[in-house]
Amino acid sequence: MDEAIWGRRHELLFNVRRSRRYHLWRVRLLHRWNTFRMVFFLVTTSVVATTLIGEVAPDMQDLWKRLSLVPALLAALDIVLRSGDRESEHRSFARSFVSLEGSVMREGFGISEERLAELEAEYLEIEVNEPPISPLLNRICYNEEVRASYSEEEWGALLKPIPLEGWLLSLWYQMPRVKVRISS
Repeated sequence: MDEAIWGRRHELLFNVRRSRRYHLWRVRLLHRWNTFRMVFFLVTTSVVATTLIGEVAPDMQDLWKRLSLVPALLAALDIVLRSGDRESEHRSFARSFVSLEGSVMREGFGISEERLAELEAEYLEIEVNEPPISPLLNRICYNEEVRASYSEEEWGALLKPIPLEGWLLSLWYQMPRVKVRISS
């Protein structure tokens, strides 16, 4: 196999795997958010819990009443952020990248330049439909893929630094999609 083709194949495979990791991170995060929200909603709106707190700790009733507002706020936030829709969207993208990874792997070492170009075009078609990415989460996934694909000796030259605040922000922040309407 030609070195240039091999390099392109390796780069494509790396990018596909990084993209898959990215969307799986998003799926896990959104799934945890939905689970947390539902558990919190069930606990705070439970009539049994309210009754028990009223009987066991009457002095905590004001606190419990205030806490009962939280599920409504979380539900409103969930409606605005559309976390359920985004979770299934990211799951779909992850599946697409897994399928593409399988196609690249099936081609093996004898991949032709034409076939490689087709697979690269397929990668770009998937990528163009992705929602805006979180650059910090993308860097985290890049580093994970470097650790999975290269030896420890090569890590130093390839790993990209991620500040602590980057870890925290990348998990929660994603630019919302905004549609601009221009009226005449």
